[in-house]
Amino acid sequence: MKNSAAIEAILVGPHLDRFCDVFGLSPGELEPDFTGWSKHVIKSPDHVFLFPRHPKYQQSLNIELELYKLLSELEQLPVPRLVRAVKNCELSPYRFGVVTRLQGILLGNIEHGLGTSDYEEVLCTIGRLAAIWHNLQLGHETEFLKPLSQDMDGDHGDSYRWMYGALRSGSPGEAPDLIASSVRELAAGGGTEDFSELKSVSTTGKWRRALSELSMMGDVLLHGDIHEDQILVRSERDLEVTGILDWGNAGVGNPALEFNFGEWGEKIWRFRDRFGTFREAIWREYLHVRGLDGPKWESVHLLYTVQELIWTMTARKPIGNEGGSYESELRRLLRTLKETTARL
Repeated sequence: MKNSAAIEAILVGPHLDRFCDVFGLSPGELEPDFTGWSKHVIKSPDHVFLFPRHPKYQQSLNIELELYKLLSELEQLPVPRLVRAVKNCELSPYRFGVVTRLQGILLGNIEHGLGTSDYEEVLCTIGRLAAIWHNLQLGHETEFLKPLSQDMDGDHGDSYRWMYGALRSGSPGEAPDLIASSVRELAAGGGTEDFSELKSVSTTGKWRRALSELSMMGDVLLHGDIHEDQILVRSERDLEVTGILDWGNAGVGNPALEFNFGEWGEKIWRFRDRFGTFREAIWREYLHVRGLDGPKWESVHLLYTVQELIWTMTARKPIGNEGGSYESELRRLLRTLKETTARL
C-alpha cells in the first residue's frame, strides 16, 4: 500500500478501513502530510482531511473549520471550503475536518528561485486578498475569535511586546530609549555615521503620530500567520495565488499585524533591503481594495523596522542566516529608520 506506514501514524487498522469505506476511497489514493505545526493531514484527489496532532490543538482546528464556513461567503477568496466536520470514534478519537483540496504548489517549495519582482507580485496579491477577509464584518458569528496574541517569551518577546503595545496605544513606549541605546553602541564602536537625530524629541513625535494613525484602524479578522508555507500558487512559473491555508491561528486585531515578515522563513530575508518597496506595494493594494486613504505605507514600514531593530538587539544577531555582523545590521536598520522618519 502506498504510504501505508505513514498513513497508519494517523489512522490505524480498522479506523483506516472504516475511513476508506465512509469516504469512498482506497488506501492507495491517500497522501499523508506531517509538515503542519498543529495538524496531521491526509490528502485525497479532491479533499483534504485535517486532524489535530494532539488534543491541545483541537481548539485551533475548530477555529479553522468555523472560519471556513464564514469565508465561504467570500467567493473571491481562494480558501478551502468546509465539506463537513466529523466526530466519529470509529474513524478517529479526534473531531476532524474535511475540506476541498485546492490546486497549486506551496510558495515555500519554490521560494529559493524567487526574485524581488516575484515576491512583490505575490505580496501585492496577498494585500488584495487580505483586504477581502479584513472587510468581513465582525459580529456574533465571529465571537469565537479572540484578540490575536503572539508568544512574548524567548528571543523575540520584546519586539512583539513593543509592537502590540504601539498598536493599542499609538505610543512608541520604550522604543526611543532602545534605539538611543543602539546608537550609543555603534558610536562606542567607532561608527562615523550620524544617527543622533533619532534620539530627538521631534523624531519621537513623528513616530507617535504615525503609530497613532495605525492604532486607530478598526479591528479586523486576521489570519495571523501568513508566510510562504500557507500560500499556494498555480505553478513555479505562474505565481497566481490559488490558496490561503491554515487558519487555526486566526484572531481579531489591528490590520497592520497581518503583514509581518517575521512570520516568514529565512529566504525572504535575502531581500531585507527591499522591504520598504515590498511594504509600499502590499499596503497600496490593500488600501485600494478596502477603499481607505491611509495610513501611509511609511507608518507600516516604521512599525516593522523598529520591531526588527528591537528583535535584532534582543537576539544580538541579524534576523535570518544571511551573514553580516550584528553591528552592520544595526547600522542598516538605523539607516532605514532615519530614511523612513524623514518621509513622515
